[in-house]
Amino acid sequence: MNRRDFALDLTTPLSTARGRIERREGTLIELTAGDARGVGEATPLPGWTESLADCRAALDAVARAVSDGRLTPVDPSHPLAAATDALLDAVSDAPAARHAVECALLDAAGRRRGRSLAALLADDPASTVPVNATLGDADAATTAQA
Repeated sequence: MNRRDFALDLTTPLSTARGRIERREGTLIELTAGDARGVGEATPLPGWTESLADCRAALDAVARAVSDGRLTPVDPSHPLAAATDALLDAVSDAPAARHAVECALLDAAGRRRGRSLAALLADDPASTVPVNATLGDADAATTAQA
């Protein structure tokens, strides 16, 4: 497993009920499943998911569980069905880390089949997303304006 940590400052900080978010930090991973490589991303939100340190510790445990660097190819409807107990234990209390592993496995399955991840998961995937936004914890007028 290859990994790369990252940190990105938000252009506009996001105010939430749990505080202001000004920066996102996470980890990109690359796994091999069968004859294909897949990429996944873990960007925990402390207070909602595991902490950044716990996420990275879980990914370290995943790397140890996948010591040969390869995983069994997956069934898209159950990406972790063939995972070892050690790998499942590593992500059991780490949803952001689990997300990265599942995404990497699904990405590898899609690449192996020559399909996008969207086409792998749906027979007729949408080609665009009409609205994608997060509104912060502001007063009603500010939220309506956003």
